[in-house]
Amino acid sequence: MSVRYRAVKRKVLGGEFKGQERVYAVARSAYVCDLERVCELVARTTKISDAEVVATIKAFLWVSRVELTNGATLRLGDFCSLRVVLRSEGVLTKEELSPVNIKGARVVFRAGPKLVQSIRDVRYELYTPEKEFVLVQPGPEGDEE
Repeated sequence: MSVRYRAVKRKVLGGEFKGQERVYAVARSAYVCDLERVCELVARTTKISDAEVVATIKAFLWVSRVELTNGATLRLGDFCSLRVVLRSEGVLTKEELSPVNIKGARVVFRAGPKLVQSIRDVRYELYTPEKEFVLVQPGPEGDEE
C-alpha cells in the first residue's frame, strides 16, 4: 500500500525562500471510506453485526459531545485524543478577557501512536490519472490479509 501525492506549486510566504514559488507534495485521497464501509469492515473482523457497529459509533459520538462540552480531553489509547481549542480576540490584560472575546471553538484530533507509526512506514507514489487505485478488500470473515 502507498499514499499517492500530487505536485502543487505554491508561493512561499516567509523564511529563506519568501516570495518564490516552490513545488510541494500534497497527499491525494484514494477514495472515501464511509460509515457503511467502516461498519462492514469492523463487522467482518469481529463477532458483532453492522447494526451493532453503527450503534456503538453513534454512542461514541454522543459521549464525545457530552465530554468535550464539559471541558474534557478524550484520550482513546492507541487511537487518538480529542480536545477543544478556542479562537479568541487578544486583549491587553487578563481582567479584560471575557467570553465575548472568544470567537469560536474547534475539536482537535491527535492521532495515537499506532496510527502515527502506520503513516511513518508508508510508501509514497506520485499520482498519475492513468493509474487506478486498487482497493484492498478484506478476506472472508475471520481471515486477515
